[in-house]
Amino acid sequence: MGEQILPDDLLMEIFTRTDPKTAARFRTASTTWRVRLSSDRFRRDNTLTNIGKHRKVLLQIGDPERYGSTQAFCIVNCVGGGREVVPMPEQLGPRGWWTVIGSDCGMICVQYSTNGPDLRLLLWNPLLRIARQLDDPADKLLKQARKLSY
Repeated sequence: MGEQILPDDLLMEIFTRTDPKTAARFRTASTTWRVRLSSDRFRRDNTLTNIGKHRKVLLQIGDPERYGSTQAFCIVNCVGGGREVVPMPEQLGPRGWWTVIGSDCGMICVQYSTNGPDLRLLLWNPLLRIARQLDDPADKLLKQARKLSY
């Protein structure tokens, strides 16, 4: 391992100012960082430093006024209360259907179809507006069953 360039107190100050999710990722870098960034003192300092920084929350899915449109997700600014429409991923398209399967850590898993029984999965982060297509095992089984029945 290379020589440490920054002093420990400066590194801890930098880590304290990062958001909790990033700090959790840093814990996986080494055993030393895991121990330091898992301490009660660091967690307290990190939480107190980050209070009030992250104020947007995904609040609503499927606004009844816009049902079927590409603007069915809204993010709310927790400070001012204003709503911000978040465009849905372009993979969902204007035709077909979609349904939210679940969510975790800000990521939303959407099952959708733009072409009848052709089911697809999409993992989407609405805050970053990044989407990634996933393989749907249920769709593969359905296609295999169709092949066997012919």
